Amino acid sequence: ADCSFTDRTAEGGYPYYYSIYTVRGSIVSQSSVNQGPIFMRKEVQNIGVSQENNVIELSWTLPKGASYVEVWKKVDGIPAKRTDGKLLNGVTKNGVIDNDVAYGKSYGYLIVAVYEVDGQKIYSEGLTRKSQMIPLPKMLQNLTVTRNKDGIVLNWDKWQSNSDKMHIYYAQKPISLEEGPLALDKVPDYIDKFEVTSEEDHKELLFDHMHVPIYITPIAHHDEVALVGKTFVSKVHPEVRNIRHWVDKNDLVIQWDWPKGINEVVIVCGKD
Repeated sequence: ADCSFTDRTAEGGYPYYYSIYTVRGSIVSQSSVNQGPIFMRKEVQNIGVSQENNVIELSWTLPKGASYVEVWKKVDGIPAKRTDGKLLNGVTKNGVIDNDVAYGKSYGYLIVAVYEVDGQKIYSEGLTRKSQMIPLPKMLQNLTVTRNKDGIVLNWDKWQSNSDKMHIYYAQKPISLEEGPLALDKVPDYIDKFEVTSEEDHKELLFDHMHVPIYITPIAHHDEVALVGKTFVSKVHPEVRNIRHWVDKNDLVIQWDWPKGINEVVIVCGKD
């Protein structure tokens, strides 16, 4: 005969009492063995873990009867129990966003359902999850930009990464990307670019119009993570034209023609 009983209808957060009677034939014992109170400590369900925009997001379904959830965090390990690690703030009934993370680090989480019964807190054993932040890709070193009459010349140290990809983006309008880590799908795909390979250390870019600034941004990426480098701005500094001078009474007058796009000059004077 079976010597166990499973109550699949029990809900978390309620005290349950069970009485066990023996039965011989059709006769039920007058006395019983009693057990209780027993508290059902159901765990959270449907746990999800995702990474996006430099954060780790945990989500779950709160079990019926639970009041709230605690999340304990540990760097490069998994919490063995409550109080092992750091208690996260900002935890809701359905999830938490952890923005205190860094690329290349591993984080472990213990998710504990908390029940409140007659002023007493009852904790579930907790479920654990682990998330590894993707290491940042390497950045191109010693990039320089030189301007000539037909375009610009880029020079850099040879690319030496086998796992990361490197592209140099260029445009004659500002590239609105902040320096630092970024999700790869946030990098615009309409900007002109070329891939840097390990065989080259320079490239010349030609432009039809050289009277406007040229913006250069190196971007490395690995899997779904991009690293945006420093943006270089190559600007033209045309000279004034047709300089002439004359004496007007007791004044020396200097005049010139303005180049396109320039409305300010600096004049330095001296005498022998």
